[in-house]
Parts: sequence; structure tokens; C-alpha cells
Amino acid sequence: AEKSIDLDSTELCLIDCGITTLQDVPLKAHLISLNLHSNHISRIECLGHLRFLKHLDLSANQIDRIQGLEGLVSLKTLNLSCNLLSSVEGLPLYGKPFPLLKMPHPSKYATQEICYNVKTSCPSFLNSSTTFIDTCDHKMNLLP
Repeated sequence: AEKSIDLDSTELCLIDCGITTLQDVPLKAHLISLNLHSNHISRIECLGHLRFLKHLDLSANQIDRIQGLEGLVSLKTLNLSCNLLSSVEGLPLYGKPFPLLKMPHPSKYATQEICYNVKTSCPSFLNSSTTFIDTCDHKMNLLP
């Protein structure tokens, strides 16, 4: 059965829907929360117009590079856990503190998760303004 999508809602949740590209997702500019957990997305794209987006969950996809986040000036939480990331370069900071980073199965965001990725390096912007980084006990090399 096909899922019904409320295009007027500020929240869009499409978990495990077989999505392979963000180009196929109806992303309205007023979105505040976008959850695309457990799909088959390999590239972060088509998000630049989501200036009000605060929460983005792209966990459990096939993303191997952080890109396409430049226009997300309101983003507070970013979950990229369980992807194929090898580094955390590419997170725009907009001069704000770096919040929680959740990426391998773990800038400017209040919460960033990068757990359970194939992570080898971490950018030099991680400094005293960083509030929390959750790397799920993975070793990370800091870049100069």
C-alpha cells in the first residue's frame, strides 16, 4: 500500500520506503523535520531550499560523503548514523557551535550523529565550541 503524504505538514517521515534519491521526495520549503531513515539514499541533494528545516535524519542509508547541507541554516539535529561515511568533512558551521555529531551506527548543529560509519578522519573545525560528539567508540583522526 502506498503511504499518504500530507504536503501541508511541517514534518515528513518516510522511513523504509525504498527511496533511492532525494529528487523523488516532495520537499516543501516549510518543512521543519525530515526523517528518511532506512532507505537507499546515496547522495545528500535537493535540500538547499529547506531554510526552516531543524531536524534531518538520513541514518541507515548509503551516503558516503557529506554534501548538500549548505542551505540548511536552521538545522539543529543531523543524524547520519549507519551510512558509509569515511570522514566528517563537509559540515557547514555558519559560525555557530558544533552540537552533537552522530554518524558511523553514531558545525553548527545542536545534535549531529555519525555513529557506525566507516570513519577515518574528523575536520579541524572541532574545537572548544563543540558541545557533544558521539562517535560510538570509533577511533577518529583529527585533521590539522
